[in-house]
Amino acid sequence: MRDHILHHIDQIEKQHDVKVLYACDAGSRAYGLHAPGSDYDVRFIYIHKPDWYLSIDQQRDVIELPVDDLLDMNGWDLQKALKLFRKSNPPLFEWLQSELVYLSDSFFVKSIKELEAEVFSPVPVLYHYFHMAKGNVKDYLMQDVVKVKKYLHVLRPILMCKWIETYKEAPPIHFDKLLNDLSLNSDVKQALQHLKDIKKSPDGQEYVTRSPVLHDFIEREVEHLERYIQAQDTTKKEITPQLNQLFLENLQHTWGKFL
Repeated sequence: MRDHILHHIDQIEKQHDVKVLYACDAGSRAYGLHAPGSDYDVRFIYIHKPDWYLSIDQQRDVIELPVDDLLDMNGWDLQKALKLFRKSNPPLFEWLQSELVYLSDSFFVKSIKELEAEVFSPVPVLYHYFHMAKGNVKDYLMQDVVKVKKYLHVLRPILMCKWIETYKEAPPIHFDKLLNDLSLNSDVKQALQHLKDIKKSPDGQEYVTRSPVLHDFIEREVEHLERYIQAQDTTKKEITPQLNQLFLENLQHTWGKFL
């Protein structure tokens, strides 16, 4: 599959006249929650040639490629990615945390990783994961029988929020890392591990009986996180000059001197 993905990246570069700087998996495989038949959610960042950025008209800054039932590919232009990076966009931070990297330009990765801690703003990321968890509780977890995937769509973002609260940094996306490095009640940790094992099992079990341990945990954490987030400082750092410099340096590194 890796060769298949790299082939499509090569086709994207030729078809769109761009250079892909970074490509990773950002779905269940990156989370360590994939079943044997799970699809591949490939996300990438690319850069156009300098002239593309000189138009007065706004141009399309995403490339979407639903290849087949097993592979979905979606990419952002570097300029778009950096604007979202400035806002601490959670999906982009997840891309950068992924351990399943298919292509990586070392200059680009070094330059963006150096700014990651400075750019990261806890509040928008906390809001993102909190509302993801709370919304999925309301929509999917009110019955006696719960879909495993939806259970994890509540629990994973809660753990991400707990990581931010505990370590004051962008959370890892791999479920095992969250499970092992957070301080959790042993009953909760055991129930989470059991749910993860079911999700990854080849037998394809989709539903489980409502877990009192997990539901109590979810209820407590949602109430706590709502109070915690409201108390956070929303002041943002001005990072635009550094991101402009990053953009120009990567443009020159990729395509050569142009100014």
